Amino acid sequence: MNIVKRPLPLIGIALLVYLFLNPFYLFPDGQGYFSYLPSLFVDGDLHFYNEFTGMKIPVPIALTSTGYVSNIWSFGSAFFWTPFYLAARFFADVGTPPYNGWFWLWINFGTIVYGLLAYLLIGLMLKELKRDAHPWLIAAAAFIGTPMFFYTFSISCTAHGITAFAVTLFLWYWIHSFSYPWRPSRYVLLGLLAGLAAMVRPQEALFALAVIGELCVRTAKKEIKFSVAFRSAALFGAFFAAGLLPQLLIWKFIYGSFFAAPAKFNVSL
Repeated sequence: MNIVKRPLPLIGIALLVYLFLNPFYLFPDGQGYFSYLPSLFVDGDLHFYNEFTGMKIPVPIALTSTGYVSNIWSFGSAFFWTPFYLAARFFADVGTPPYNGWFWLWINFGTIVYGLLAYLLIGLMLKELKRDAHPWLIAAAAFIGTPMFFYTFSISCTAHGITAFAVTLFLWYWIHSFSYPWRPSRYVLLGLLAGLAAMVRPQEALFALAVIGELCVRTAKKEIKFSVAFRSAALFGAFFAAGLLPQLLIWKFIYGSFFAAPAKFNVSL
């Protein structure tokens, strides 16, 4: 699309950002997702006592068996927000409090960016599938007619907008790369993208079953050899673990296990 000849989409995006961008956050979820950033970049640790008390998180603080404060909220949202948080730190006045609305403004802007990219990817997926009926209109209906719009623009500090982007990116590339199932690089990238999506919300790991199912069907139809399918699945699994690795390391550090179930240490609501 030529943005000089067709500036209306950019004008519309700018208007949406102007109308909806805000420094507000949802508690406790927004606080939990955000807390990784000041903990890592200000305190240089993963002990969330300062963050939870400083933001007055409205739940009791729970300690894990390792003596650290439990954070049941996944790390993935903070991972994707990191460029925007670092930009906020760069442009902040000296002495700006670490939980100031200035930082939430940038975090929420980051979610808006990712949400709009998810909309773009939905349209591109529909074009990949060669649907005749107006892919961008259908993408807009999916975006506006579901909670995606609300969680992208109104309650931007939750994981939902980031999840939409991470999963849509994985699905778009899965469809985009469908015509070359024998390439090892395909499964490297699919594994990384699936791992990142699972890092935002662990249940998104279920989308990985699409790739495993595809390999099983292709093998049954003799489109690819079993050896190719096995190698592809191994690559996919290895790089899925690599994409999820930051979360696994955090669980190990806080809970003492790479496969900890944070709900075990859940704070009371």
